[in-house]
Amino acid sequence: METFGHKVLEEVPDLKEELKSPTKMTGLEKVSPSLLWEYNLDNFDWEEMSRIVIQRVCERGHLSDFYAILKLYGYSRIREIIKDKIKCFYHSNDLLFACYLFDIDVKEAAAYNHVEKRYKILDDL
Repeated sequence: METFGHKVLEEVPDLKEELKSPTKMTGLEKVSPSLLWEYNLDNFDWEEMSRIVIQRVCERGHLSDFYAILKLYGYSRIREIIKDKIKCFYHSNDLLFACYLFDIDVKEAAAYNHVEKRYKILDDL
């Protein structure tokens, strides 16, 4: 099974299905503060910063972080943000991982198209 370099798929091999209809979620999960280390979480606007929160969880999150974003934003909103709003991921595997988990064709993701445009510009130089 492809893990995209993420340990969470080793812990929960059926994570893709689990995120669609969670069975292990307690409802008490919170996003790990270490994922947002550079922000003051005392006055953090979770709605305004939803894009960065979802991106960080997809890049470095544990199972509890995925449950936390499900509780905060819901499956379809996470899917929409990954598809339309996140312009880049730290590594291409993170984009592939996010698209795999949330059933998105990678070529429809804003991050994929952003990278393709960047390469085209660089090729034209």
